Amino acid sequence: NNATVGAFDYEEPPPTPRTWLVGWGRSSGTPSDVCRRVHDGDTVLIDSGEYVDGISDWSANNLTIIGLGKVVIRSNGSTSFKNALWEIEAGSVFIEGIEFRDHTTIDGKGTGLFIVGGDVTLRSCTFTGLQRCIVFDPQLIAARLTIEQCAFEGLGSETAYPLIDCRAIKSLSISGSSFHNAGSSAIVSSHAHSNVISACRADVTDLSLQPALDFPSGGFVQLSGTNVRADGGGAEREILRYGSGTMSDARDNRLFVGYNTIVNDGNAAVFVRAETTRLKSMRVINNLLVGDGLQSSGQASNETNTASNHYAYNISLPGFVDAAAMDYRITDTSPARFAAVQSGSITIVKDDGIDSTYSFQPLTSYVHPQNTARRTSWYDVGAYESVLSSHVDVVIADHPAIRIAPNPAQTSLTLTLPSALVGHDVVILDMQGSEVARITARDSSLRISLDGWSAGIFVSRCGTLSTRFFVLP
Repeated sequence: NNATVGAFDYEEPPPTPRTWLVGWGRSSGTPSDVCRRVHDGDTVLIDSGEYVDGISDWSANNLTIIGLGKVVIRSNGSTSFKNALWEIEAGSVFIEGIEFRDHTTIDGKGTGLFIVGGDVTLRSCTFTGLQRCIVFDPQLIAARLTIEQCAFEGLGSETAYPLIDCRAIKSLSISGSSFHNAGSSAIVSSHAHSNVISACRADVTDLSLQPALDFPSGGFVQLSGTNVRADGGGAEREILRYGSGTMSDARDNRLFVGYNTIVNDGNAAVFVRAETTRLKSMRVINNLLVGDGLQSSGQASNETNTASNHYAYNISLPGFVDAAAMDYRITDTSPARFAAVQSGSITIVKDDGIDSTYSFQPLTSYVHPQNTARRTSWYDVGAYESVLSSHVDVVIADHPAIRIAPNPAQTSLTLTLPSALVGHDVVILDMQGSEVARITARDSSLRISLDGWSAGIFVSRCGTLSTRFFVLP
């Protein structure tokens, strides 16, 4: 705002950022009461409760919205002509701990969040009972969407649109999140320039109309550390589809699919289809693919390292902990153990034009519900490292004071101990808790020959310290 004092014009300083408290008995009783009163840089704290609220349009920049406890936002029914419960109209908005639910419209487009402008970060949010969860304005291109540890649940057969529908924005990033009951709609349909999905879990009941993951305009796509369960629906429907629409050579058209567990419970499907010839590079490696279907089709079939993907037609073959409950962790007897190949690194050109290079190996695995755990190695195929069988009682606590190299090893390894443990016995245990070897440490550096050892995971223990090491076939 401009004001005039005497002969001089000056611009009034922006208001000081403030914190708004929202809840019953407060000056702002509901989010819709406060959404048009907030200013740039403000924080909105919403008390725990269920808000049968009108539509909220948020227009401030650099806005933080946090739910204190369980905060549920529902439609009050009188605003059903509006498609979205909340509309984000400006840039840089952070939303945490909000549940958007039970909003449907006659045209089938009842939406939780409609994004018109700017960057949005969602953390620990839930979307359920909606016909669409997140939708972008088709005209919005300068935006980023980051989703962390969120839950999305569709309406099954009533869901006709993608749960997350991204237009040609700059980037989409999803991690530690779950998707359930998407019906015949896609979990994600994205035209974003960059798409990174890691350590997620998805349950798709029907692929007959749309693939589970769809990237029609190409761009950079990385799917890693994620487990997907789908019903193929017949006719070689795709679980992941890339480049089915109009693509531009100006984009960074690269596809990376690695360290995922993808299960098809239905009829024949295509796990990965990339039909476009505009791909600059593609790697589909170290995936655990289970069920009836083709590993890849189209352009993907020419560039997939099929030898590194473990394929099993029958759900019982990969050695899952509990396939019926979608617990796709693998046991220590799974053929997917130690079957991965080294995956190398990926280089991404960021918005500022600076290259960023990082390992293709996923750093985390999905932990239900909506969480992640650190992944420590690259040796196992699929979304998870192997877990101990139920009869194993070895307690593993990797201690940084014990160093083992190389790890994994094939012929020999060197174990380095703190000087205080010299003279003590080093005990090697297998995963059944049986003693494999016992060696007295005459020095802080101990070389161990692995001649005659079977492949597997072992624990070296000296005093109260222990750490794991891996022996390759």
